[in-house]
Amino acid sequence: MTNQEIREIFDQAYNIFWMKWRDKPLLPEMDMWDLVLLDAGAIMERHNSELCKNMVTALVVELDNRSKEREAKKHG
Repeated sequence: MTNQEIREIFDQAYNIFWMKWRDKPLLPEMDMWDLVLLDAGAIMERHNSELCKNMVTALVVELDNRSKEREAKKHG
């Protein structure tokens, strides 16, 4: 993998994916999760590498954790 490829993975994972979804209230009953997973899958498909898959997966997990924290605060 070249330095340019790694830069593109970080750019798309953070500047595009993370910045788009990080502050959205992704509640379980919302269809937005389908869009999140479509975006994540597109980035992973574009950069078919272990680095990209691990990064994007970790970001999706973080979004899920934040969603659960919001739900807990809402009901707690």
